[in-house]
Amino acid sequence: MRRIAVLFQGEGSGLGDVGKHVVNQALKEDGLTVRIIAEDPQDVVNVASVTPIDISDEDRETKLELRAVCIDKETAELEEALDGVDAVVNCFGNRQPGMPRLMGVGAANIVQAMQKQDIKRLVTISSVGAGDSFPPMPWSWYGTLFSCLMRTIIKSARKDLDLLESAVENSELDFLIVRPTGVTPTFKPTGTWKLMKANTAETVGPEIA
Repeated sequence: MRRIAVLFQGEGSGLGDVGKHVVNQALKEDGLTVRIIAEDPQDVVNVASVTPIDISDEDRETKLELRAVCIDKETAELEEALDGVDAVVNCFGNRQPGMPRLMGVGAANIVQAMQKQDIKRLVTISSVGAGDSFPPMPWSWYGTLFSCLMRTIIKSARKDLDLLESAVENSELDFLIVRPTGVTPTFKPTGTWKLMKANTAETVGPEIA
């Protein structure tokens, strides 16, 4: 039985709904169990939200594990929580104004814990506009607006995203960094994707996520 860990900051964080989609999809897979790691994992599972965790009582007992860890602070506990995990999906953090900026330090702790547990595969959620994708979608009004926000109101989020990506890219992990343009919780997953090879209008727009 394979096991993945999905890491959250907590209910109400910017990436919480993304992580719940990951959990729901993973729970549908045969031979796969999910370990949710968050400061309050019960909150992630039980609180009603736009994207609830969809699981039967039977599967809750056999396919879902909960581990309480403050990912940005408790490094030893995080390492222990990753014991026996085959891959990690990092949805820890947010880019909303007024929220604590923990993605950089969280990613550094996650990378360190994975290396100590000899876990190779990491998928981490970042954002369009991070790293070399800035300025995002310069051909569109959405990209122009988001660039302004990343230079002003959420400037700290852009810096935090860059720290996250740097921690992952400088590791020796087998990693995938996903930079969605925006994931609206009310939209259901389509099961499709498109690889954006260049920051040009011939690729994707804000509706892709």
